[in-house]
Amino acid sequence: MKSRHLILGTFIVTLTLFLTSCSNAPKTKRTIIGEIEPNSQITQDFSKFSGTESYKFTISKESTLKSSLKLRTGKTYITVVDEDGKEYLHISSSSEEEVTLKPNSEKIYYIDLKYDNGIGTYSFELNN
Repeated sequence: MKSRHLILGTFIVTLTLFLTSCSNAPKTKRTIIGEIEPNSQITQDFSKFSGTESYKFTISKESTLKSSLKLRTGKTYITVVDEDGKEYLHISSSSEEEVTLKPNSEKIYYIDLKYDNGIGTYSFELNN
C-alpha cells in the first residue's frame, strides 16, 4: 500500500512540475521587419519559400486594422495577435479583412506572416 502512495505522489509531483513549466513557456520569438504607425499603410510584394516575419505596432486607443492578402501561388498565413498571444485575425487565403482593436491602455500587437512557398502581395492599413 505504501508503494502505491509513493508512486502516486511521485506522479503528482512530476505532473505538477510539467504543467508549471508549460505555463511559463517563453513568448514567441519574432523577426520584426517593420513597425506600423497609426494612420499609415504598408504594401509589400513577397516571394518566400518558408519562414515567418512580423510587423509590430503599438496603440492606446480604438483602432482599425485593414488587411489584404493576394496570393499568386503557394500559401501565406497572416495572424494578428497581441503581446499576450491573443489572436484577433487569421487570414489563410486571398481576401480582405478588417478588425477593430480596443485596448484599455497602450498595447503592443504583432502581424505575423508565415510563408509556405508563397508569392503575392499583402497590405496593412492602421487607422485610429
